Amino acid sequence: PEALSVVFSKIPPSTVTPRLQTQQVLNVECKNVFTSPPILRISYLAGALQTINIRLPIVITKFLEPVKLAPSEFFERWKLIGGPPREEQQVFTINLLNGVVDTERQKKVIEGSRFLLLPEVDPNQVNCVGAGVLHMSTGGKVGCLLRVEPSASAKLCRITVRSTSEVVASEVVKLLKKPLGSDASSVPR
Repeated sequence: PEALSVVFSKIPPSTVTPRLQTQQVLNVECKNVFTSPPILRISYLAGALQTINIRLPIVITKFLEPVKLAPSEFFERWKLIGGPPREEQQVFTINLLNGVVDTERQKKVIEGSRFLLLPEVDPNQVNCVGAGVLHMSTGGKVGCLLRVEPSASAKLCRITVRSTSEVVASEVVKLLKKPLGSDASSVPR
C-alpha cells in the first residue's frame, strides 16, 4: 500500500547460488493508515521467469507506541473520543482454560499488539484495558484506547476500541478479534 514506505537496507543480490540463501532487511515506515499488509513480489529466473508473492506480516498495530495513562486520563480520553463512528465494538465466542478465562493469553495478545495494559483502570481483574498511539510520518498521531471484557459464564468476549480515527478503530478490532476468540487455536499460550 502507498500508506507504507518499504525500503531494502541494502541492494539485494542479483544471483543466489544453489543451496545458499540470502537475508534481506526491510525498513518499513508507516506514512498513513492502512488495512492490507504489503506484498513482497520476488521474481527470478529458473528456466523461465518465476514470481512469488509473499504477504509481509506488517499490520497497523506494529506502529503503535504503548502509552501509560492514569485511570482519570483514560476515562477523560474515552469520553472525549465518544462512540461511533470512532468506536468499534464486537462480541465473539471464547474458549475457556479449565472453566476460566485465559487472562495470560489475553494479555499476551494485547501486549503483542503493542498496547500498554493499564491494570488499575478496570476493577474487574478479568477485563483488560490498554492504550497506544499510532505514529505515522504523513498522517500524524492517532490515539487508540482498548477494552476487552470476557465473560466466562457466557463464553463470550466484548472488545471495544475507541480511536481518533474510525478506520484505525475498526482495523484494530478486526486484528484482535481472531487471536482473542475461540478460533485462536494457533495462538501460542
